[in-house]
Amino acid sequence: MSTEYLLLPCVQIGTLIAAPQPRAYLESWLNGLAGRLQMGEVAASECIQAAIAETVLFGGWHTAWDQVAKSLLTANGAPVAYSAAYAKQLHQFDAQSVQVTVNSIHARWWLESSASASTVDHGLFASFLAAKRQSSGLYLDNDVSPTVTRHRMKLEVAQSAAQAAEILNAAGSLDRSTANSMAEALTSPGAFPATNYLSAESLRARALAILGRLDLSVASASDVLAVCTEGLSHGWCDFAIREKVDAYMGTAKRVGRDKPVSSPLLACHAEYLARFIAGEAESRAFASRMADYRAALTNGSVSVDAFRMRDLRFPFGPGMTPLEAIATSHHLAFVGNSVAHG
Repeated sequence: MSTEYLLLPCVQIGTLIAAPQPRAYLESWLNGLAGRLQMGEVAASECIQAAIAETVLFGGWHTAWDQVAKSLLTANGAPVAYSAAYAKQLHQFDAQSVQVTVNSIHARWWLESSASASTVDHGLFASFLAAKRQSSGLYLDNDVSPTVTRHRMKLEVAQSAAQAAEILNAAGSLDRSTANSMAEALTSPGAFPATNYLSAESLRARALAILGRLDLSVASASDVLAVCTEGLSHGWCDFAIREKVDAYMGTAKRVGRDKPVSSPLLACHAEYLARFIAGEAESRAFASRMADYRAALTNGSVSVDAFRMRDLRFPFGPGMTPLEAIATSHHLAFVGNSVAHG
């Protein structure tokens, strides 16, 4: 069983026990997924979340999620992002629903590694990645969306790099040349300059750590973490709203009525990025804010809210998700809210 998952930084999955409120949410979510599974509706990301949810709820899988993925999420021998039935839920999506993405490759690799670490064929997953390698050295889904790197979401670029690096490292395919070209592309001033995007910088740091090139880091962990507290009493948001800029036009976006949103998962990214804080005073300040956030999460002073824009009433996606629920349990474990590691 894998004890860590890239998108849940600092969370020890194998020893974490779900806290009561997150437990109720995870049980309900799994029940809903079970109903959709009977109709063949599932995405690769849901298999990952379900596997981790069952681990923190029951100490291990109750469902063979690697086999579910093999059965419903395979096309032409390759791991795809969506099952055929799942794709039919989306309007006019059938023609482009068979997508082999860096994320779907990593999801299947993680599931098979978790199910049987001694038998997984790391080389096979490295071979799936070959079609994703760009001339720059990065691994991107250009076959799905041919957007130029500098206009791609920075989180996508960093996440894909970290996921590819994990697989290549496990396969023994991360030679010095490959690692250097990936790291240099991942820190290119033109395509990926320093940002104040918390999750993107957390995953970029994770990728550079796997690549053995943390010396190329371009963003200041202290600066990113400081900016991402603006407008919040507790925790961290993913970016400073005042800095939202149209990547193509270079113009500031209208954000006067947008509100920053913190979350337990973002706090996990902050926890990982804080490993790279240089100053002792900044480290102490971070530790204090993290303790304050965890206390507020325990007493209900903060909640997991969905993001809303301006005066629009409907949310842009859910607030609570399986990963947020698991991250919540991780943080509550540090304040002894009937949760323990081990």
